[in-house]
Amino acid sequence: MQDQEEEKPSEDGGKPRMEKYKKSFDLNPRDLFWKAMEGEEKGVEQLEHLIANLTITIINERQENYPVKITKTRLMKRVLEVIERMDWEEQFFRLLSESYDPPNKVEPHLLANLPKFLERERIYNWIKENIGDEKYAEGVLAYLSHMKDEEIAEKLKEELMETAKTEIGRIQIFTLETLSVLLEKDEEVKKVFVDLMDDWDPATRKKAIELIAEMKKGDEKAVEKAREIMEYENIPYLKELLNKIIQGE
Repeated sequence: MQDQEEEKPSEDGGKPRMEKYKKSFDLNPRDLFWKAMEGEEKGVEQLEHLIANLTITIINERQENYPVKITKTRLMKRVLEVIERMDWEEQFFRLLSESYDPPNKVEPHLLANLPKFLERERIYNWIKENIGDEKYAEGVLAYLSHMKDEEIAEKLKEELMETAKTEIGRIQIFTLETLSVLLEKDEEVKKVFVDLMDDWDPATRKKAIELIAEMKKGDEKAVEKAREIMEYENIPYLKELLNKIIQGE
């Protein structure tokens, strides 16, 4: 007796039909992508672990090879809508992280859509809850720093201030750039910048001093700190900026 049932031939007497063995990964990933864009739920489900990489691949194609007549900005909007609808939090962060090109380049079509999408409660909460995630923080903050959105910075102020005080490197720099839209009017934010004027990292104190020097209105605490650190600041460019802060120019 056979252990397994033999595959029955097709009705037309040809070879056995193989459809039942077909798996989702046998499909062309690009076919899955366009099924998802057309709203096919099955295609959307199959696409989850491919969407970030596929999106960046398609968006980065040369214009003559771009596959459809929809603009790249509108296509990115559709991608974000799919991600939100399917509650693909991890794929959202992968999209931000993997489209970010260090040290400071972000994908412009994704950037153009982010402000509107961050108004949506689900996506805003994703950012708020994961802004300190070591895996994705740099890419996320790179996009936020390019947005320079005062409303978003205000909503995320506590998380951003904590990140500015505790992180280092590009994450800290991007956080300061994101918070800079609040620097003129928010005393708590201003204190973070003043405290970093003598940071051990030259890049961090450079960013803090530069942004304070750009303020339209002088600040007494910033002037006091500038006077205090002037004598031991050893970078000529930063000494010039400190003098500018002191003079209130």
